[in-house]
Amino acid sequence: MLRFILRLALAFLGFPGVILHEFGHQLFCWLTGTRVLEVRYLRVGVPAGYVLHERPASVWRHALIACGPFVVNSGAALGAGWALGRGWPSLDPPWLGTAVLIWLGLAAGMHAFPSLEDATGLLSAVWEWRSGILAKVLLTPLGALMVAGAFASWVFLDLAWAAALVFAAPSWLARGAWPG
Repeated sequence: MLRFILRLALAFLGFPGVILHEFGHQLFCWLTGTRVLEVRYLRVGVPAGYVLHERPASVWRHALIACGPFVVNSGAALGAGWALGRGWPSLDPPWLGTAVLIWLGLAAGMHAFPSLEDATGLLSAVWEWRSGILAKVLLTPLGALMVAGAFASWVFLDLAWAAALVFAAPSWLARGAWPG
C-alpha cells in the first residue's frame, strides 16, 4: 500500500517528465522522417501520454524513436543538475530556484526509462521477417535492456537514475572524471 501511494505521488509530481518523454518520441520521429499522426503529451489515465506515428522506414529508425526519450530526458535531467550546481536560476526566495530545478530534473530523469510498450514495440519490429541479422544481433539486447528498464521503475531504479543525473553526474563531469 505504501509503495502504491508513493508511486501515485511520484506520478503526480512527475508530469513534466511525461511531457518531455513524449516530446522525445516526437523529436526522434521528426529526425528520422517518420510522420507523427497524433500526440498527447499528458492525459489522465494509462498511458499518461503517447505519440502515434507511422511505421518507421527501418528498424534502425524505430530504435531511435524508441530511445528518444532516454536521450532527451536524461539530457534534461543532467542539464538541470548542471544548472543547479552553478546556482541557476537565482530567484527570490533563494531556495525556490533550487527546488524547481530539483523537481524538474528528477521528473525528467525518472521518465527517461522506456515504457514497456516502447520496449516490446522495438522487439516486435526487430523480429519481423524483413529485419536483417545485424538488426537482430544488435537491437535485441537493446530491446531486452529497455524491457528491464521498464520493470526497474517498479523498484525505484528510475528514481536512482534521476538522482544520479541531477546530483552526481554534473559534479563528476565538472571534475573531469570522464573515462578515457
